Amino acid sequence: MTAPKPKRVLIVPDTHAPWHNRLAWDLMIKVAKDFKPNVIVCLGDLIDLYSVSSYNRNPNRPRNVEYEVEIANSLLRELESLGARERYFIAGNHEWRLERYLTERAPELFNIVKIEELLQLRQHEWNYTPYKGFVRLGKMVFTHDLGKSGRYAVHSAVTDAQHSIVIGHLHRLCYLIEGDVFGQPRLSFCPGWLGDATKADYMHELRAKRDWATGFAVSYWHPDGIHNIVPVPIVHGTAFLNGKVYR
Repeated sequence: MTAPKPKRVLIVPDTHAPWHNRLAWDLMIKVAKDFKPNVIVCLGDLIDLYSVSSYNRNPNRPRNVEYEVEIANSLLRELESLGARERYFIAGNHEWRLERYLTERAPELFNIVKIEELLQLRQHEWNYTPYKGFVRLGKMVFTHDLGKSGRYAVHSAVTDAQHSIVIGHLHRLCYLIEGDVFGQPRLSFCPGWLGDATKADYMHELRAKRDWATGFAVSYWHPDGIHNIVPVPIVHGTAFLNGKVYR
């Protein structure tokens, strides 16, 4: 009897459309077409929502929610074209910007304007998880963040979750395996990001370019629930997967 094959999972990190790195995004799509994912997991911050940010905003940059939503939807349609039947969208703190904005400035519209409707997630059969929620797929938990950032956030994530976990938010590419007191290994992983560091005006460009890593990840989700996660860093416009070079 033939053993069931593992599912192929594409893990999409923070993208921050429309301020995304178009070359990096296109490279991920190119790799994914060969990978042929059965499952797609978006870790959040697909859309930046700069227009409703609480940070000081550059007056010379456009503030148009409709435009940001249009670009984000075009990226979602590209992901859907890959043919995965299972699709999960976990909202990040940037999707949450809209909810926070409405709460503070337009509470009358709170139950009318919803990010999952603007991004047409249910219409296109995405499983939607609000910010601060998580998805469990087999023996792995996926979420956007656990309220921490910086170099050691991936270390604290596995401690806080007490479970193997994949997070976004950090824009770093980090892969950590730690055991518990019984020697049971747990994975904590962040796949980098697909944004444009020059557009992140809340962060010094030097620090962003130093700390943040462009990339994404794939996983082989075995029938026993275990995930074999493979980071795919993008360096000098090049990515490698399964022995193949993509440029």
